Amino acid sequence: ALALFLLVASLIGNRWFIDEFFEGETTLFIGLLLVVAGLGTAHLVKGTLAGLGRFNGYARYIIGEGVGRLLLVSAVLLFTTKNVGAYGLAIGFAPFLGIFVATIKQKEVFTPGPTAKVGDLSRALGSLLVASVATALVLNASPLAVQILATDQQTDESGKFLNALLVARVPLFFFQAVQAALLPRLSGLAGQERFTELWRELKRLLALVVGLGIVAVLFMGLIGPQIVVFAFGEEFRVSHSDMALLACSSGGLMIALSLTQALIACNAQGRMATAWVVGAGVFPAALLVVKENLFLRVEIALIVSVFTASFLMFVLLTRYLASTHSTKRISE
Repeated sequence: ALALFLLVASLIGNRWFIDEFFEGETTLFIGLLLVVAGLGTAHLVKGTLAGLGRFNGYARYIIGEGVGRLLLVSAVLLFTTKNVGAYGLAIGFAPFLGIFVATIKQKEVFTPGPTAKVGDLSRALGSLLVASVATALVLNASPLAVQILATDQQTDESGKFLNALLVARVPLFFFQAVQAALLPRLSGLAGQERFTELWRELKRLLALVVGLGIVAVLFMGLIGPQIVVFAFGEEFRVSHSDMALLACSSGGLMIALSLTQALIACNAQGRMATAWVVGAGVFPAALLVVKENLFLRVEIALIVSVFTASFLMFVLLTRYLASTHSTKRISE
């Protein structure tokens, strides 16, 4: 329903969207519509598969979308490097590839499950919906911020920033495969009340993510600008520090997404949603930290946003696990 509402609203204001955000590029707007429809359908598919305990199918969606996006963008890069609209279409079609991979050969999808109270469902769905919106804001606010804050002499900066951000977020595509296997594992441990083992598994994952994040920052800081130039052209060149900072924000996102899965597994969706809302809320305030350099201003705001959300989720998760452990000891 939310995806349908967004589609209708976008179609009603299509001319304004195309002129204001996409500089008259209609194919980018079509890509936006595809993303909204695809992700809306994907959330329904993932929820159904998770509810049926078919986590292999859930994992196939995550892998199919991530790998599909990478392959589609690579194809565009090889054959139509000058057509920016083709990149939008590639991103838009990726969720549908994930849906196809996840649902192929699935049977008895509409099998009735156990009854559930409407209040429990509404609370869980409400928290997940709020978290999804806040997560989308954190993920996508930075290019829009560049577009809004740019002066008349910086009209091309938003496209340059977006291309650099896409390159810096390549590790996130591969992290989705890890994320797909993470939720079933953590949910199983939480369902068996093996919270000590859950915390041990999560700490191992966070150590791996931090290590990969450091490698990504160093790698992007060294040759990130050259990758951007190779992919999009010399006119889109950014500085080494820009790529390092954007890679740092991507590392923070991987930490936040790992903690998100842990909180969902522990049935703590409300805590998770709160952290994402706070993270999204600090982004506008963090834009005031630096006022001179447009890219640096937005990059710092993005880093503050993702690490604020990560820190809050870490605190909320540790408190939840501590309270659960205390309750278990009392009951024994």
